[in-house]
Amino acid sequence: MQYIIPENEMAYHAHDGNRCYVSFLKPNANQTAISVEMCVEKDGKIHSETVENAAELVAKLCKRYGLSTSRIVRHYDVTRKNCPAPWVSDSSQLSAFRKKVDSLLGNKTGSKTDSSSSHNKKSRYPLPSGVYKLKSPMMKGTAVRQIQQALAALYFYPDKGAKNNEIDGYYGSKTKDAVRRFQLMHGLVADGIYGPKTKAKLEALLK
Repeated sequence: MQYIIPENEMAYHAHDGNRCYVSFLKPNANQTAISVEMCVEKDGKIHSETVENAAELVAKLCKRYGLSTSRIVRHYDVTRKNCPAPWVSDSSQLSAFRKKVDSLLGNKTGSKTDSSSSHNKKSRYPLPSGVYKLKSPMMKGTAVRQIQQALAALYFYPDKGAKNNEIDGYYGSKTKDAVRRFQLMHGLVADGIYGPKTKAKLEALLK
């Protein structure tokens, strides 16, 4: 593993003009993010050893700076650049990487063989029907809390390091932004409004 740019120096690696679509990296991702480069093989995939090495490095960085794995994002998430391409075409690879880093950090991420945690996972995250969005006065209550809990389970809402992931039952700007980012990553209209299509995609991923 080789460090190219010292961590106390700024690299022009992530920000692109005024484009920064990750709220916690604003206003300038070059100043607020550490970039880890992974080479893509000739077959268009990232070698498993490359992923393992990157996970070990990222786990060390998370531990050093007290970061939760929800802060691991793709170059694509920041600027919409097709990078890393295999993870843009298949966003589940990012989720798998976060789980790998969580495992290295000793965080509990569940087990495929643990029937108590894997059985009917969708039932753990019941989702409301209808349309929920940011408006005045704010929409609030159990239904909004269920949306936030489902987004948090998929590392979208809004800070895994915060108390109770900042789940508060209010459909505010953080919830709208989390829904919008989820929609953006899964080919939905990114309007920050929770509706039937967003519900269906959440349920599919939480199965």
